[in-house]
Amino acid sequence: MRRLLDDPTDPTSVLNGLSGFGLAEFEAAVPRTNGLEVEHTPLSENHAHADIRGFEAMSKKDAKRAQKALAEAAAWIQMPPGALAARS
Repeated sequence: MRRLLDDPTDPTSVLNGLSGFGLAEFEAAVPRTNGLEVEHTPLSENHAHADIRGFEAMSKKDAKRAQKALAEAAAWIQMPPGALAARS
């Protein structure tokens, strides 16, 4: 599996020209083990880009569970401006 950080370029460069966004990473296994699909969809500026699909086919309860799993597994590479470092 190719990860964004395997690319020798600065991973935060994908945020160039975007305002108010951050960048986080997690292993592709996380969405897959939560009933979601991960499709490698490389962009010219980000070869490691992937789309996560399947939320729309889930019940609201399962979608919330999957969202929580993604959030808990994510590690910030660059936090969005004004975001809190940790929740209390």
